[in-house]
Amino acid sequence: MSHVLKHNQDSMLSPEEIEATAATVIVAGSETTATLLYGVTSYLLKIPDVLQILVDETQGIFTAKADMTVHHLARLPYLSAVIQEGSRIVLPVPAGMPRVIPKGEDIVCDD
Repeated sequence: MSHVLKHNQDSMLSPEEIEATAATVIVAGSETTATLLYGVTSYLLKIPDVLQILVDETQGIFTAKADMTVHHLARLPYLSAVIQEGSRIVLPVPAGMPRVIPKGEDIVCDD
């Protein structure tokens, strides 16, 4: 935030905008990857059949650790499905996604 404050000499950002930016930076920089990996690993350990399919997929393709590159891992359909489902089930942010609805504005659909 020191860079934001330093370069805000012409008061381009209000104190409220600076506070909102700080909140965004904190959420974006939180342990989202670690949270997702923890959640996916936890579910895999609880569902051994799924874990075994994932192990079989990776062991059937790679013969050495050096072969496990991001490029090659991205081609594994079951691994991709596990990560996508994990991202859906385990929300990897420290809090919910809050929003404020202005008073009197409660329309969800235009029906």
